[in-house]
Amino acid sequence: MSPRPTRSDPKGTLYAIAAYASWGFFPLFWKQLKHLDPLQIIAHRTLWSLVALSVMLGILRGSNALKQALSQVSTRMLFVTSLLVGSNWLIYIYGVNSGQIVETSLGYFINPLVNVLIGLIFFKEKLSRRQWVAILIAAFGVALLAYRVGHFPWIALTLAFTFATYAAIRKKFVRDSLAGTLTETLILAPVALVILFLGVSLSGDATFHSTPDPTHLEWFFLIVGGWVTAVPLIWFGIAGQRMPLSKLGVFQYIGPSIQFCIGVFIYKEAFDSTKATAFALIWIALGLFLSKRKKSHLARYTSTVAEG
Repeated sequence: MSPRPTRSDPKGTLYAIAAYASWGFFPLFWKQLKHLDPLQIIAHRTLWSLVALSVMLGILRGSNALKQALSQVSTRMLFVTSLLVGSNWLIYIYGVNSGQIVETSLGYFINPLVNVLIGLIFFKEKLSRRQWVAILIAAFGVALLAYRVGHFPWIALTLAFTFATYAAIRKKFVRDSLAGTLTETLILAPVALVILFLGVSLSGDATFHSTPDPTHLEWFFLIVGGWVTAVPLIWFGIAGQRMPLSKLGVFQYIGPSIQFCIGVFIYKEAFDSTKATAFALIWIALGLFLSKRKKSHLARYTSTVAEG
């Protein structure tokens, strides 16, 4: 196992920016499928991601790469991570296509702080006084949002906790990110096939339909969605090999920042004083957290990220 780099490679920085910016612009892509049921989108995304990841693994590592890669991962734990990542994908796409992009971005702003809590509880890591203050400020921001808006911000919190838990399990049990993600899609593939074969939908909401319409290029976006999912993962893996994790972790905020701007300025989602206050508190908390770079909890978990 090669040692982690201690100095940044300029190409690594470019790959990191490309990966996180791609994830940030995801709402623009998935909005093209806004009339398709989110459960159907996830089923297609799983199957086409499986195709894309298999092709990429073969190109990058040779004809025997799949067999070798699968022998290096813990399949038992990947059943858990596949459930987590599948749930994360589903909730994210539901949030985007139901006009709640701002709340999805809030989830990924909260995510690093959840990582810290997981490190504290399960990895017996220590929190400084500054990190405790950051967590309390962020918690107050989320509570304010829930109280003033009148509903529990379940999309943001579910995205944050599923993604953080997923990353923690991957950190402990999976060494090969690409092989792990491929195995997860293999585990989810039978469920995806059943969903498509039976035409299962998330709800009876007339806003969504369960059959892709070829006249609206929906099949094109569904197929390309597999590659859109897989390519940023490759870029992220390259970045992780070329730059220190402490610096790579900072780039995590590119994605939700772009998502936030897209939701407010392109799709004109409501952003009142309550949301502004809640987001300000979250950003203040993140500022406190990032100001202590040594042995960053965020950096440790960012190395395991594999999305959509």
